Amino acid sequence: MYLISLNIPNERVLRYELYDGGPSTIFRITSKQQTIYVQGPPIIIQIFRDTPVRIQCQYCQAEVFTATHHENGAVTWLACLGIMLVLPLGCCLIPFFIDGTKDVVHTCPNCYQEVGKWSRL
Repeated sequence: MYLISLNIPNERVLRYELYDGGPSTIFRITSKQQTIYVQGPPIIIQIFRDTPVRIQCQYCQAEVFTATHHENGAVTWLACLGIMLVLPLGCCLIPFFIDGTKDVVHTCPNCYQEVGKWSRL
């Protein structure tokens, strides 16, 4: 719970309390005369992994399944370095052809904006 107090002229004091209670946020506004409860929009935390997920795009507001593509990340380069130390020189390129070592980028198929990224490291 978060608490905010405001002093307003004419000796009125308002207290705002923020409850983060699961599917939505509730504000309780208290003055000397009455208490008002206001329910805010739900807080959604989206977890991106290596498979497409259903989202509401933050750019075009469409509800879609994300399109995914892979790009080289830290794990790709670390695997390349590790292989280069152990195996012959050409084998160090193998991680660049394996999606399991790459980061996953999620884009909206409607507006083509990047909406999330999952890094394997």
